[in-house]
Amino acid sequence: MNDPVWRVVVNRRVDDVAEALEQAHVVPISGHGTASSWKSTLLLRAPDEDAARKRVEDALAPQAFVDTVERVPAYVSVPIDEALRNAFIRAAGTDSRIGGVIDDEQGHIEAYFVLDSKSPPELRNETRGLYERVLRDARLPPKLPEALYITGLHGFPEFESRARKLQYEAHRLLEAEPALAVVVAQTACEVAIEGVMTALLQARVDDSIAGWVQSRFRTYTLANDDQGRKLWEQLTGGSAIQRQKFWSKYIQHVDRRNRVVHKGANVPHDEARESVEVAEQVLDYAEHASGLGPLSAQQLRIL
Repeated sequence: MNDPVWRVVVNRRVDDVAEALEQAHVVPISGHGTASSWKSTLLLRAPDEDAARKRVEDALAPQAFVDTVERVPAYVSVPIDEALRNAFIRAAGTDSRIGGVIDDEQGHIEAYFVLDSKSPPELRNETRGLYERVLRDARLPPKLPEALYITGLHGFPEFESRARKLQYEAHRLLEAEPALAVVVAQTACEVAIEGVMTALLQARVDDSIAGWVQSRFRTYTLANDDQGRKLWEQLTGGSAIQRQKFWSKYIQHVDRRNRVVHKGANVPHDEARESVEVAEQVLDYAEHASGLGPLSAQQLRIL
């Protein structure tokens, strides 16, 4: 999963250190104050508060002047009708990710979710899973939300998913290191698949069960894994990966990656390009998985 987004406020201007911030993957988003008192707000991804603080301090050394470091949650809202109000209010009392229900000035009703920082596709999948859980607990048929809005700072392109960053690296490696590009492209696929499955599992079942299910997987290739594909199909609402147009080329790509890793095989440039291209298709497919499939105890027996 992606590291959380952190908001760091520093007591200084940062106009003169744009290059250092860019190299540290820190994004300045605002600044205000007077000539003698100025505050700048920065965004970055980091595993914890100490790591976020250190990254900024290193980039701005020796005058960082860090004032505030705080984690930025992601807010997602979904329009609902009056019939669902009580169901979401009850759910908010048992799951901290479900914030509750709000009414706007126009009389519209929205359920809102407060989630840990993730890429937009992962946020959408987790929200859809939680939405479906509320409907199921209310004994209502599952359905897609009418609309879904991610608010705040999580649509910034600088905060792409880890899978996408790996895919960019695979593209970069194509010319100089085609075999390594194949390996990195497959890592991107597995990171994307794992992220979707993790979000959808955690949204549907208790954490203890989700952990048990995940422990049954050694890899997230889905290539030679009937059980994994069946679970993927259940979690994503029938989005069977083996019926996608890219499937045969993906299988060839996985075999190519295995030959590189286990036998040290060389890869011609044109074959490496095929791998990177099919990985792009797998990422697009994984990120748009709807996440509205039913998941019952009976279906978990496939594992």
